[in-house]
Amino acid sequence: MKQRKTWLAVLLAVVSMAVCALLFGCNQKTCAYTVEKNEETLLVVKADETKTDVSLFDVLKELAEGKEIELTYSESEYGAYITSVNGTVPDAAKGEYWMLYTTLTTIEGDEMIYSSAEYGSYDLSGTVCGMANVGASSLPMVDDCYYVLALVTLSW
Repeated sequence: MKQRKTWLAVLLAVVSMAVCALLFGCNQKTCAYTVEKNEETLLVVKADETKTDVSLFDVLKELAEGKEIELTYSESEYGAYITSVNGTVPDAAKGEYWMLYTTLTTIEGDEMIYSSAEYGSYDLSGTVCGMANVGASSLPMVDDCYYVLALVTLSW
């Protein structure tokens, strides 16, 4: 009888953990962030905490899995190549491209320069976001930084 109670207690504990994981684990974000704008040709994400082991691409995939955005991409040895956002596919013949801008320039203790307005910028209601020097797969989430995916037309 005592052995049966022990097995019942173990079973109840396992079921309780599984229910908690289903109820709470699926809703946990990889990083705290806010979607500031989500439009056909513009997506703006703001990081609400620093997690340098979480990339912007991780957040984009999470948003897509949660059906908050539509995202298509291909993987390469250099990282993800974003091919469409919210169903919008750029027309390269018209000079359209998804460009990535951010307010993240450097991280203390890291020699990497993540963006530079010298090569291009995006004005986000008075906040200047520099063109990213790395792709979304290599762009860490840093508190209070903005990440902008904008459909732009380049004229050569």
